[in-house]
Amino acid sequence: MESHTLKTLVEKYWRGETTLEEEKKLDETLAKDHSSDFEPLKEYRNFLQKQKEAQVLDDSFNQEIMAKLGNQPVRRISTGWWMKVAAAITLLIGIGLGGYLYTSTSTSSREIVISEDMTEAEARLAFEEVKKVLFTVSSNMNEGMEHTKVLGEFHKATLELEETTN
Repeated sequence: MESHTLKTLVEKYWRGETTLEEEKKLDETLAKDHSSDFEPLKEYRNFLQKQKEAQVLDDSFNQEIMAKLGNQPVRRISTGWWMKVAAAITLLIGIGLGGYLYTSTSTSSREIVISEDMTEAEARLAFEEVKKVLFTVSSNMNEGMEHTKVLGEFHKATLELEETTN
């Protein structure tokens, strides 16, 4: 077989368009060809052939396993009525806890009412509550700013990289 035809057949093989007859011709031609152009393909086809010949498990394997297992009955695990009750109780507890947490008020969502007739103790308490809320907001803002610092450093590094490549 001339080299042009062999190359065409090899390309067709890698595209998965060869028939079984063409693959047999390819194997025969590769066995006769002593050039190193198609050495990887030769090795690959030899590997596939060895894998076909080396059948690890034959048909008797399944029969042996089934004979060892015998005709043991299949045991079913019974999920009795108690499992259904436990699931229902768990569901009710989850719904109740979720509803409680959803409707409960936290210090950040309380309304602070300031009126003119507040006592000094009430005013101090209101001041402390406002201070807690502002501190929480400040902490969240600072945490967000840390992430933007990282982005800023990334942006600077990107600009420096663009300057060095230009």
